[in-house]
Amino acid sequence: MIKYYKAWISYFALLAIINILGIASIPFTVENSTFFEVIWHVVTLIGLVGLFGYIKQVKIGSPVFWSAFLLVDLTLYFGTAVYGHLEAVKLYGELGKATSKNYELRVMLPLFIFLIPYWYGIFQYGFKSKTLWK
Repeated sequence: MIKYYKAWISYFALLAIINILGIASIPFTVENSTFFEVIWHVVTLIGLVGLFGYIKQVKIGSPVFWSAFLLVDLTLYFGTAVYGHLEAVKLYGELGKATSKNYELRVMLPLFIFLIPYWYGIFQYGFKSKTLWK
């Protein structure tokens, strides 16, 4: 069993609820959502499966898949941030730069901090769980 099991279960439940609500909101925000944001919700849902496997210490998929998945997930996160910034600058010029920086500080930075345990769990599951994958 992993350390801090109850904390991981609580984090998993919170992340699952947030992600499901995010997916449910896509039809209402599709005009304002970027391609990266829509895909990222789906990827995070898949990532929850890996996080569940890490928490419960069960084999789901393969370590190669989860290692590659982590790279895709991180790429989508940072791609969303960069693409959103570039779109804001393109649409609004100098105002877009200020708005984008404000968005990055108010939304993307806290989201990044919130997702560190998620990425850590996927990293541990894909790269470090050698005893699990024997």
